Amino acid sequence: MRGRALAFAVALLALAAALLAGCGGERAADGDELRLGYFANVTHAVPIVAMERGIYDRELEGTKVSPQLFISGPEAVSSILAGSIDAAYVGPGPLVTALSRAPGEILVAAGANEGGATLIAARGSGIRSVADLRGRRVAIPAHGNTQDLQLHELLRRAGLKPADQGGDVTLVVVRNPLLASAITTGVVDAAMAPEPWGSVLVADGAARVVLDSDQVLDGRSPTTILVVSRALAERRPDLVRALQRANAEAVALVRRDPALAGAAFNRRLDEVSGTTLAPAVIRAAVDRQTATTRVDPAQMQIMIDAAGDAGYQARDVALDEVLPIRPSAQ
Repeated sequence: MRGRALAFAVALLALAAALLAGCGGERAADGDELRLGYFANVTHAVPIVAMERGIYDRELEGTKVSPQLFISGPEAVSSILAGSIDAAYVGPGPLVTALSRAPGEILVAAGANEGGATLIAARGSGIRSVADLRGRRVAIPAHGNTQDLQLHELLRRAGLKPADQGGDVTLVVVRNPLLASAITTGVVDAAMAPEPWGSVLVADGAARVVLDSDQVLDGRSPTTILVVSRALAERRPDLVRALQRANAEAVALVRRDPALAGAAFNRRLDEVSGTTLAPAVIRAAVDRQTATTRVDPAQMQIMIDAAGDAGYQARDVALDEVLPIRPSAQ
């Protein structure tokens, strides 16, 4: 594995270990605590900025916000359904699949981010388009997560199918911190990568961009959505409203100054591991995403359809189930 990619993978694993060590128990939220899940990705810059700037503490006055780190969306939504956390920033993929099995148990509060995912291929692989993925192995962070569903849709549009559906594109689950190793050692030929993982590998020379973020489902695909448990919404609607206000404030900050996203991420990384991303890498990662409270209905319908086509839905999910309970746009 190349130096920069290795250092970043080790740093993110250290960050995950440090934050997971502070995770709370199984107690449901009361007036004193709200357990909030998020990922160590640049696409989760909104909650990272909100934590750093004390926005949650200010808006949720009297309620302690306990951040809890997750590696993938399916793990986060499972924790909401189990009552281990009360709210989380997740992608539309895990949300759709969770709602198909537990109707009404997770509610969308607001959007946080669009874009922020790229299709990359190993240098020398010869992959220059989605059509070139035929007969290849492509990494996804998890089955049913947002990048998985985005890839399913991209394959469908190119007339391809995953191997488990009778096609000849093999999807391989690779955790984000292990993606650099998988690409450089030839375990996979390509990957649907959330930021900053794609930008790290491109800057390191290990991969090249096949589809940039603005080419992945028109760049408007929601990547990060704030969701809450139904239990929290029914018991403490005031906390949900406060959480929505905090999210909107953090989104506005990042929209006014996108560099805040990368700077906050790098500071958190440095605190835990002593490692930061190079300025050019963090700029590239931030430039591939847009902070927004919007949850685009057309793009969410694409995610619903992709989940159905992939066989991830236990029942059909309606569009209104994955739109904000108090819609806002920015």
